[in-house]
Formats: sequence, C-alpha cells, structure tokens
Amino acid sequence: MHGVRPVSRQAFLGILVLAVGALGDTCATRPTSVPPTAAPATFEATVRPILAVKCAPCHNPGGKMYGRLPFDQPSVVSSHADGVRRRLQGEDLQAFERWLATLAPAPLS
Repeated sequence: MHGVRPVSRQAFLGILVLAVGALGDTCATRPTSVPPTAAPATFEATVRPILAVKCAPCHNPGGKMYGRLPFDQPSVVSSHADGVRRRLQGEDLQAFERWLATLAPAPLS
C-alpha cells in the first residue's frame, strides 16, 4: 500500500454520507408529491460531503492546500465557486449549484 494515506474522520464521515445517500432508503417510500430535491441544500449536509471526497486530502484539515483554501468553510468554497465547478460533474455539480443558489448575492462594490 505504497502512498496510501489514512482517511481523516471528516473525510470518512463524508464518504459514509455519500454511500448512504447512494443506497437510498430501501425500506420506506417517499411521498409522490414531494420531489427528492425539494429539501434546501445546506453546506454541511449537501456540499461538505462531496468536497470531503472529491477534494481530499488537499483541502481537508492537514492537507497541503488547507492553509490557503480550507474547504470546510462555506465562505471559502463559495468565493472559489468557479474552480470547484471545474472539478465536479453530474449530480455533484447539480448539488453544488443548488447550494450556491441558496446564498445571498454578493454586495456590489
């Protein structure tokens, strides 16, 4: 296992959240009148788990980029949205975009 680094607790939790989300809720049925994307996207519940997987280990605590761009801080992630967009695709990108849409617009300078 040359070059394998241990996974931080935060990264592990992010992976776990994504795995549970991918499996879905096989025991319960969802109401048909509410689409699954109706819940508001929050940073901790929606974006942070994606970044914990996609941007690990560099932007997580202890990573080489964490000092300059800590991706556990919503303000840093939103201020670097274009760079994050380039690294995401599919449902991850859509979830990121939904979260960005919930943020207040930046004040004009």
